[in-house]
Amino acid sequence: MRTGVESFDDSFLRSGSMSDQRERQLDALETYAEILVTHQLDLVAQLERQLRAVHQTMVRIEQLRAAKRRRAGSPTLSDGARDNTLQHLSGELTAIDTELDTQHELCVEMQATVDKMRAKLRAMRQLKQPVVKRQRPTIPDRAPR
Repeated sequence: MRTGVESFDDSFLRSGSMSDQRERQLDALETYAEILVTHQLDLVAQLERQLRAVHQTMVRIEQLRAAKRRRAGSPTLSDGARDNTLQHLSGELTAIDTELDTQHELCVEMQATVDKMRAKLRAMRQLKQPVVKRQRPTIPDRAPR
């Protein structure tokens, strides 16, 4: 899920007066915090999609376990019944495989979102570094008389 805020440019933070730099750093930190909130909301939505996919897979697996598809005490199945059962089983296995692909894709998306959040945190840590104040040359105190 694209948020449109991944490309925040912070090169302007290093120019200008010290008070301007501090103000821009604070603005950038607030912007990064908003980006983190957006990513976190994306992660929640991805988790919800993942839970729905897991539920759907569980439904499919339960259908495989359903008693109506078992042999029900019959020692052998007719050729038609066997073909029908195997065809049904193949379809269910394909559906489960598709659901697992979906779950995998969602996991990859969630990992990408977490990686983006970590990158923003690293950027925030760098912004947190104090602006170095230019020091005036000090004149030594006069020696006591």
